[in-house]
Amino acid sequence: MKISLIGKGYWGKNWERLLKQTNTLYQVSDTPQETDNILKSDADAIVIATPAETHAEIAYNALLRGKHVLCEKPFALNINDAERCLEMAQMANLVLMIGHTPQYHEDFISLKENLHKIGRIKYIWSNRLNDGKWRKEGVVWSFAPHDVSMIHSLLGLPNEVNAFGNKDTCLCMFKYHNAGAHIFVSWNNPFKEQRLVVVGEKGMLEFNGSKQPETEPLLKELIHFIQCTKSNKEPITSGFEALNVTKTLYAINQSIKGN
Repeated sequence: MKISLIGKGYWGKNWERLLKQTNTLYQVSDTPQETDNILKSDADAIVIATPAETHAEIAYNALLRGKHVLCEKPFALNINDAERCLEMAQMANLVLMIGHTPQYHEDFISLKENLHKIGRIKYIWSNRLNDGKWRKEGVVWSFAPHDVSMIHSLLGLPNEVNAFGNKDTCLCMFKYHNAGAHIFVSWNNPFKEQRLVVVGEKGMLEFNGSKQPETEPLLKELIHFIQCTKSNKEPITSGFEALNVTKTLYAINQSIKGN
């Protein structure tokens, strides 16, 4: 399988390493001209690791040219762009997968497998904190997609979203019929934390995203993408899943503006 990489920055270097490790790396691009050449090439699939504001446009153009797409989060910065890409993928019968990497982390998979031990979920809280990782799109679009994706996989879409914060720090609160959740994200924090706790009627389960698993989650994500393209299977973190994440992120931002 021939997979081309668009983006050679901080996260792109990790993708380049893993694509080489799986013997699937075809081309690498870091300029608009190189990207245009890749989109016109005979690559089977594209991995997108560019700045967030370019994700949706590159993904759409890759799908338009018949390439399977694995796009880093955030998938899109508005709902219309996410819907447009998903419609193109469905129309062309192509795999569209988004890099919500914690879904492929061994500890999160184990947490989901052990939910029966703690009974009905009453509450979920998630912290994603760091120092100095400022990005143009703001902390909600940059940090929160992973946590929203995990909470969706456990409770589904929330009935109500309330959020307070700014481009650097945000507290997001979700209401469900018989449960609740919150996400706290900030890049103005003196220490790094990636932790999610599920509180059930009979106990609690914890996911620590900073813990080093036996198999690198990003590698498991890439292998899952390759398998899905070969079997025409919908990925765990599909374009549809990412559209729902985009809807919740949009609701968070709208709530911040209202508060």
